[in-house]
Amino acid sequence: MDELLTDFIAETDRRLTEASAALMRLRADPRDGAALALVRRHVHGIKGIAGCLGLPRVERMTHLAEDALAGAEPSADGIAQAADALYGIARIAAGLLADLRRGQAAPADAAEMARVADAWGALPLLARRLADRLGKRIALTLEGGETAIPHAALPPLREALAQMLRNAIDHGIEPPAERRAAGKPETGALRVSARAEPGAARVEVADDGRGLPLSRIRAQAAALGLAHPAALAAMDDAEAAQLVFRPGLSTAERPTLVSGRGVGLDAAASGLAELGGTAEAITDPGRGCIFVLTLPVSQPCAAATARVLDGMFAG
Repeated sequence: MDELLTDFIAETDRRLTEASAALMRLRADPRDGAALALVRRHVHGIKGIAGCLGLPRVERMTHLAEDALAGAEPSADGIAQAADALYGIARIAAGLLADLRRGQAAPADAAEMARVADAWGALPLLARRLADRLGKRIALTLEGGETAIPHAALPPLREALAQMLRNAIDHGIEPPAERRAAGKPETGALRVSARAEPGAARVEVADDGRGLPLSRIRAQAAALGLAHPAALAAMDDAEAAQLVFRPGLSTAERPTLVSGRGVGLDAAASGLAELGGTAEAITDPGRGCIFVLTLPVSQPCAAATARVLDGMFAG
């Protein structure tokens, strides 16, 4: 847990630095949509990991910031409230760091290469706490954790996995009674798996829930002006599923402390894109959804993964 907290504090410090700079730009020009999107993205990322680690004070502060920045052009008061919330998060993080330093030495510098498992350490805790909060039953399976990725990919991959897990549990997997009525086991199946591919690492987050609500997604996309209604009507289901990664679009009926503001999946895909990665959604209505994440990996890194797998199955 200490290692997870150390990673969280370092990532939160980076996010707060970038969010604060963007907030200053927004204060100068409340119509700066790029600055607003950046602040929302970082706040949502902090909220996601805080939820994994069971840090309710941080979650409440991020929720306050999101409320303050609601709408296309936040007010001066809203921007000030968001700044106060960011300051509150910074103080909480500083307190956590002080507590950690009392009990341990400073962590060593990180290596250039990492494993996918280094990004999903908090997922079992997140799944258990979120399922309990929502009254759902979840069986989480993790596979392929030894798959090698660049160390720089850990923060965006960690954010993407946390967001997609939340999306699956909150929106995808049905409550036990609904699953029973649909002829499914009361416990929803959630699988996160990784494998090496030529020059890349492929990570999948799959669930056996409802699938994506494509009609709602098309309606939201039309309301947000993301595409012309005629173009939306002409999209096949595979195309329409990719709209979940567009800014402002959410599969939730209403915002909650967990999700529903149309920031998470967009932020997850944007973080991966900055590293040359991609995110894809594959849905099967009534049977589930798969989020496919692809991260570029150098050939030496892919070879290292192959050696690890050879060693695991040797003899």
